[in-house]
Amino acid sequence: MQFSDSPSIKELSINVQKVIRFLRNASNLTLDFQNEFFESKIELIKKHRKEFHSIAIKTIDQCSNLARFGEELMILIESCNDGSISNQDISEYLRTLLNDAERNKIAIEDINSNINSLVCNMSNIYNDLAKYDLNGGNNIDTKTSDELKKTELRKKYYKGPLIL
Repeated sequence: MQFSDSPSIKELSINVQKVIRFLRNASNLTLDFQNEFFESKIELIKKHRKEFHSIAIKTIDQCSNLARFGEELMILIESCNDGSISNQDISEYLRTLLNDAERNKIAIEDINSNINSLVCNMSNIYNDLAKYDLNGGNNIDTKTSDELKKTELRKKYYKGPLIL
C-alpha cells in the first residue's frame, strides 16, 4: 500500500542515484587555480560523500530487516491457522517481532537524523559557495561563477533546500 504523500520507491531510487552521481562528480573535482575556500569545500564534499555512502548502506540493511520482519509475520499468521502452535508460543513470537520492530524504528530514526544532518551540511556548503560569488570581488573563474548562478536560479525555481 502506498500513502498519498509518500514518494514512490522508484522516485526515491532515482533521487538517490542522482545524489550519488553528483557527490561522485563533486568529490572528483580539481581546481585549475589556487583557492583555499573552494579547496576546503571540495574536501567537505568528499567527507559528506563518505557519510552518504554509509547512510545508503545502513538504509539497505534496514530495508532487508523490514522485509525479513514481514516474512516472519507472514509465517506467524500462516502458523496460527494450523492450530499446532500454542497461544503462549504465538505470544512469545509476537514479543520477539515487537522487539525487532522497535529496534528497526530506532535505527530508521537514526538514519533519518543522519540524512537531515547531511542535507543541512550540504546546503551550508552550497550557501557558502553562493555567498562567496554574490559578495563580489572574489577571485573565481567565470565558468565557476556561471555555474553557481545557474544553480542559484534552479534552486529558486524548484524552491528546494538542495537542488543538484
